[in-house]
Amino acid sequence: MRKEFNIDGIHYVLSFQESSQSITLHIDALKSQRKVYSQTPFECAFGDEPPDTVWFISEHVQTGQVFKILSEVRSFIASVIARYQPYFFVYSANEKAKASVYRRFAVRIANQFGYQLYEQRPGVYRFYKVEAPVA
Repeated sequence: MRKEFNIDGIHYVLSFQESSQSITLHIDALKSQRKVYSQTPFECAFGDEPPDTVWFISEHVQTGQVFKILSEVRSFIASVIARYQPYFFVYSANEKAKASVYRRFAVRIANQFGYQLYEQRPGVYRFYKVEAPVA
């Protein structure tokens, strides 16, 4: 399952991999209307092309639209849960600078959708469906 959206000229892509039960978010640099990646002098020295996909968003893009992005992510997670009803899924943050935001977001998602939250390691969250006791 996949969802694409634009905020302030930046093209974001959310995807759910059913095989690994993982949710990812990245920027598609080719579809974005503004520059989303600045090459380092080291990359320029080797003539490397900018990447098509940007995974570490805050390192390359300064956006004041965090809440709009999180709203899109929450909506996508709700769609994944409604469609696949996963027993578990994984959400990981690859940016240490936003660890506290990701942690609060993970707690809200777990509470909203009835999942137990387990932090495997800092920034990696596994959600397990809370089952009703069998009578």
